[in-house]
Amino acid sequence: MSVRERLERTATAALTLCAVGMTLMVARREFWPRRTGGRAPSVTHPIANWPAVAAEGHRVGSGTARVTLVEFADFQCPVCGTFARGALRSARIRYGDSLAVVFRHWPLPYHPLAYSAAHAAECAGAQGRFTEFADALFDQQDSLGVKSFADFAADAGVADLRQFVACGSTNDKVPSVERDMKAALALRSHGTPTIIINGEMLNGVPDSIQLDALIRKAFVKLHAK
Repeated sequence: MSVRERLERTATAALTLCAVGMTLMVARREFWPRRTGGRAPSVTHPIANWPAVAAEGHRVGSGTARVTLVEFADFQCPVCGTFARGALRSARIRYGDSLAVVFRHWPLPYHPLAYSAAHAAECAGAQGRFTEFADALFDQQDSLGVKSFADFAADAGVADLRQFVACGSTNDKVPSVERDMKAALALRSHGTPTIIINGEMLNGVPDSIQLDALIRKAFVKLHAK
Protein backbone atom coordinates (compact mmCIF):
# COMPACT_ATOMS: atom_id res chain seq x y z
CA MET A 1 0.00 0.00 0.00
CA SER A 2 1.38 3.38 -1.00
CA VAL A 3 1.81 6.34 1.35
CA ARG A 4 -0.94 8.18 -0.55
CA GLU A 5 -3.38 5.30 -0.12
CA ARG A 6 -2.62 5.15 3.60
CA LEU A 7 -3.25 8.88 3.97
CA GLU A 8 -6.53 8.64 2.05
CA ARG A 9 -7.70 5.75 4.25
CA THR A 10 -6.73 7.63 7.40
CA ALA A 11 -8.62 10.74 6.26
CA THR A 12 -11.69 8.68 5.37
CA ALA A 13 -11.65 6.97 8.76
CA ALA A 14 -11.36 10.30 10.56
CA LEU A 15 -14.31 11.79 8.66
CA THR A 16 -16.39 8.69 9.39
CA LEU A 17 -15.63 8.87 13.11
CA CYS A 18 -16.55 12.57 13.13
CA ALA A 19 -19.89 11.90 11.46
CA VAL A 20 -20.67 9.04 13.85
CA GLY A 21 -19.77 11.23 16.81
CA MET A 22 -22.13 14.00 15.72
CA THR A 23 -24.97 11.49 15.19
CA LEU A 24 -24.42 10.00 18.65
CA MET A 25 -24.49 13.46 20.25
CA VAL A 26 -27.88 14.25 18.69
CA ALA A 27 -29.22 10.77 19.46
CA ARG A 28 -28.19 11.12 23.09
CA ARG A 29 -30.03 14.46 23.29
CA GLU A 30 -33.15 12.81 21.85
CA PHE A 31 -33.37 9.51 23.69
CA TRP A 32 -31.80 10.65 26.97
CA PRO A 33 -32.77 14.30 27.42
CA ARG A 34 -30.85 16.28 29.99
CA ARG A 35 -32.02 15.60 33.52
CA THR A 36 -33.01 18.63 35.54
CA GLY A 37 -33.03 17.10 39.03
CA GLY A 38 -36.72 17.97 39.51
CA ARG A 39 -36.14 21.61 38.59
CA ALA A 40 -37.60 23.27 35.53
CA PRO A 41 -35.21 23.37 32.57
CA SER A 42 -33.15 26.53 32.45
CA VAL A 43 -33.30 29.12 29.71
CA THR A 44 -30.35 28.84 27.35
CA HIS A 45 -30.75 32.22 25.70
CA PRO A 46 -33.38 34.64 24.40
CA ILE A 47 -34.25 34.42 20.71
CA ALA A 48 -33.63 37.78 19.07
CA ASN A 49 -35.98 37.24 16.12
CA TRP A 50 -38.70 35.70 18.26
CA PRO A 51 -41.72 37.27 16.46
CA ALA A 52 -40.52 35.83 13.14
CA VAL A 53 -39.97 32.38 14.67
CA ALA A 54 -43.48 32.35 16.15
CA ALA A 55 -45.13 33.74 13.01
CA GLU A 56 -44.53 30.60 10.92
CA GLY A 57 -45.81 27.08 11.48
CA HIS A 58 -49.16 25.76 12.71
CA ARG A 59 -50.80 27.68 15.56
CA VAL A 60 -53.26 26.36 18.13
CA GLY A 61 -54.91 28.99 20.30
CA SER A 62 -55.80 32.63 19.93
CA GLY A 63 -53.71 34.93 17.79
CA THR A 64 -53.84 37.41 20.68
CA ALA A 65 -52.61 34.97 23.35
CA ARG A 66 -49.96 36.69 25.48
CA VAL A 67 -47.93 33.51 26.01
CA THR A 68 -46.75 31.53 23.00
CA LEU A 69 -44.91 28.23 23.04
CA VAL A 70 -43.09 27.21 19.86
CA GLU A 71 -41.97 23.62 19.46
CA PHE A 72 -39.66 22.28 16.76
CA ALA A 73 -40.45 18.58 16.66
CA ASP A 74 -40.03 15.33 14.77
CA PHE A 75 -42.98 12.92 14.54
CA GLN A 76 -40.68 9.91 14.97
CA CYS A 77 -38.82 11.34 17.97
CA PRO A 78 -39.72 9.39 21.16
CA VAL A 79 -39.15 12.37 23.45
CA CYS A 80 -41.35 14.56 21.22
CA GLY A 81 -44.10 11.96 21.50
CA THR A 82 -43.86 11.83 25.30
CA PHE A 83 -43.90 15.63 25.53
CA ALA A 84 -46.87 15.93 23.14
CA ARG A 85 -48.97 13.30 24.91
CA GLY A 86 -48.14 14.53 28.39
CA ALA A 87 -46.91 17.98 29.37
CA LEU A 88 -47.93 19.84 26.22
CA ARG A 89 -51.42 18.35 26.06
CA SER A 90 -52.01 19.14 29.72
CA ALA A 91 -50.98 22.77 29.10
CA ARG A 92 -53.22 23.06 26.04
CA ILE A 93 -56.19 21.81 28.06
CA ARG A 94 -55.45 23.93 31.13
CA TYR A 95 -54.78 27.25 29.41
CA GLY A 96 -56.97 26.96 26.32
CA ASP A 97 -56.85 30.07 24.16
CA SER A 98 -54.73 31.89 26.76
CA LEU A 99 -51.78 29.88 25.47
CA ALA A 100 -50.82 29.74 21.81
CA VAL A 101 -48.88 26.68 20.70
CA VAL A 102 -46.97 26.81 17.42
CA PHE A 103 -45.76 23.57 15.88
CA ARG A 104 -42.79 23.67 13.52
CA HIS A 105 -41.16 20.73 11.75
CA TRP A 106 -37.69 19.39 12.35
CA PRO A 107 -37.54 15.85 10.89
CA LEU A 108 -34.14 14.46 11.79
CA PRO A 109 -32.18 12.65 9.06
CA TYR A 110 -31.76 9.38 10.96
CA HIS A 111 -35.54 8.97 11.36
CA PRO A 112 -36.56 7.39 8.03
CA LEU A 113 -40.28 8.16 8.41
CA ALA A 114 -40.01 11.65 9.90
CA TYR A 115 -39.97 13.68 6.69
CA SER A 116 -42.80 11.73 5.07
CA ALA A 117 -44.82 12.13 8.28
CA ALA A 118 -44.22 15.89 8.18
CA HIS A 119 -45.30 15.92 4.54
CA ALA A 120 -48.48 14.01 5.39
CA ALA A 121 -49.20 16.41 8.25
CA GLU A 122 -48.96 19.33 5.82
CA CYS A 123 -51.43 17.54 3.52
CA ALA A 124 -53.81 17.17 6.46
CA GLY A 125 -53.23 20.82 7.27
CA ALA A 126 -54.31 21.76 3.75
CA GLN A 127 -57.74 20.47 4.78
CA GLY A 128 -57.69 22.21 8.15
CA ARG A 129 -56.77 19.14 10.22
CA PHE A 130 -53.08 19.62 10.99
CA THR A 131 -53.36 19.57 14.79
CA GLU A 132 -55.67 16.57 14.79
CA PHE A 133 -53.32 14.69 12.46
CA ALA A 134 -50.26 15.59 14.53
CA ASP A 135 -52.03 14.40 17.68
CA ALA A 136 -52.92 11.13 15.96
CA LEU A 137 -49.29 10.57 14.92
CA PHE A 138 -47.97 11.20 18.42
CA ASP A 139 -50.74 9.19 20.10
CA GLN A 140 -50.01 6.20 17.86
CA GLN A 141 -46.31 6.78 17.34
CA ASP A 142 -45.52 3.07 17.59
CA SER A 143 -47.73 2.51 14.53
CA LEU A 144 -45.61 4.68 12.22
CA GLY A 145 -44.53 2.51 9.32
CA VAL A 146 -47.21 -0.06 10.12
CA LYS A 147 -50.33 2.02 9.67
CA SER A 148 -50.82 4.07 6.49
CA PHE A 149 -50.93 7.85 6.63
CA ALA A 150 -54.39 7.64 5.07
CA ASP A 151 -55.56 5.69 8.13
CA PHE A 152 -54.04 8.32 10.41
CA ALA A 153 -55.85 10.94 8.31
CA ALA A 154 -59.15 9.12 8.75
CA ASP A 155 -58.58 9.08 12.52
CA ALA A 156 -57.88 12.83 12.36
CA GLY A 157 -61.11 13.60 10.52
CA VAL A 158 -59.55 14.57 7.19
CA ALA A 159 -62.58 14.88 4.91
CA ASP A 160 -61.20 14.14 1.44
CA LEU A 161 -58.89 11.14 1.73
CA ARG A 162 -58.39 10.91 -2.02
CA GLN A 163 -57.08 14.45 -2.09
CA PHE A 164 -54.93 13.70 0.97
CA VAL A 165 -53.32 10.68 -0.70
CA ALA A 166 -52.70 12.63 -3.92
CA CYS A 167 -51.07 15.44 -1.91
CA GLY A 168 -48.64 13.05 -0.25
CA SER A 169 -47.84 10.98 -3.34
CA THR A 170 -44.91 13.09 -4.54
CA ASN A 171 -41.32 12.82 -3.32
CA ASP A 172 -40.70 16.52 -3.78
CA LYS A 173 -39.33 18.59 -0.92
CA VAL A 174 -42.05 20.39 1.02
CA PRO A 175 -41.42 24.16 1.19
CA SER A 176 -42.98 24.63 4.65
CA VAL A 177 -40.99 21.72 6.09
CA GLU A 178 -37.76 22.95 4.50
CA ARG A 179 -38.45 26.43 5.90
CA ASP A 180 -38.91 25.05 9.42
CA MET A 181 -35.78 22.91 9.22
CA LYS A 182 -33.74 25.93 8.15
CA ALA A 183 -35.16 27.96 11.04
CA ALA A 184 -34.36 25.19 13.54
CA LEU A 185 -30.75 25.01 12.39
CA ALA A 186 -30.45 28.79 12.59
CA LEU A 187 -31.39 28.58 16.28
CA ARG A 188 -28.39 26.29 16.89
CA SER A 189 -30.45 23.90 18.92
CA HIS A 190 -29.12 20.43 19.68
CA GLY A 191 -32.13 18.28 18.86
CA THR A 192 -35.84 17.66 19.22
CA PRO A 193 -37.99 18.80 20.80
CA THR A 194 -36.71 22.36 20.87
CA ILE A 195 -39.07 24.42 23.04
CA ILE A 196 -39.29 28.21 23.16
CA ILE A 197 -41.65 30.10 25.49
CA ASN A 198 -42.20 33.80 24.79
CA GLY A 199 -38.86 34.06 23.06
CA GLU A 200 -36.78 32.08 25.57
CA MET A 201 -35.36 28.73 24.48
CA LEU A 202 -35.33 25.99 27.11
CA ASN A 203 -32.37 23.82 27.96
CA GLY A 204 -34.13 20.48 28.43
CA VAL A 205 -37.63 19.03 28.13
CA PRO A 206 -40.06 19.86 30.97
CA ASP A 207 -42.60 17.51 32.48
CA SER A 208 -46.18 18.68 33.14
CA ILE A 209 -45.43 20.36 36.48
CA GLN A 210 -42.30 22.09 35.17
CA LEU A 211 -44.02 23.30 32.00
CA ASP A 212 -46.93 24.69 34.00
CA ALA A 213 -44.49 26.59 36.21
CA LEU A 214 -42.69 28.02 33.18
CA ILE A 215 -45.94 29.16 31.57
CA ARG A 216 -47.14 30.78 34.81
CA LYS A 217 -43.76 32.50 35.13
CA ALA A 218 -44.19 33.89 31.62
CA PHE A 219 -47.61 35.32 32.56
CA VAL A 220 -46.16 36.86 35.73
CA LYS A 221 -43.36 38.53 33.76
CA LEU A 222 -45.91 40.04 31.39
CA HIS A 223 -48.04 41.41 34.23
CA ALA A 224 -44.95 42.91 35.87
CA LYS A 225 -44.19 45.03 32.81
